[in-house]
Amino acid sequence: MSLIFDLNLIIACPEHNNNNNNNLRWVLEKHSEIILRIQKRAARIILKKPLHTCSLDMFNELNWLTFENRCAYHMGLLIYKCKNRLLPNYMINLITFTSNETYNLRSASSNKIVHLKPRTNYLKDTFSYCSTGIWNSIPLHIKQCVSIYSFKKNFKRFLMGIQKQKKTMNALKFD
Repeated sequence: MSLIFDLNLIIACPEHNNNNNNNLRWVLEKHSEIILRIQKRAARIILKKPLHTCSLDMFNELNWLTFENRCAYHMGLLIYKCKNRLLPNYMINLITFTSNETYNLRSASSNKIVHLKPRTNYLKDTFSYCSTGIWNSIPLHIKQCVSIYSFKKNFKRFLMGIQKQKKTMNALKFD
């Protein structure tokens, strides 16, 4: 089942955008609903759950990330690889981390990415722009993981926690 979702990620995830302006937002808007629907159906089939079962409960039971969180996971993983020079230079050069040798600033010590301010929609479709919000929202202890294995494990745990919080917040809205 994981293979199906990984193939879908190849089509729609920012990881495969390679900064050549494949209209990332358009791909995500058009295909994320379809992929999420397929993911929900697969979870229902695997768990043999009725149609009206909450999808977040099923995803948590299967330890799956939602499609949106899977995209964020792969984007965060790419940035981690850029930061640790595990990718080719053309990818590493797409991202600029904050640094300041003159002053000891909090932004420099937290491994944040320089936030670009777009004047056109063209920049909004690039890997450099899309990655900023995701990376800057990751807690510092996860960004500073020594191995890629520990980063993957901790980052997935972080995203699963966000997913469970969304479930809790949705439950509170209906009370």
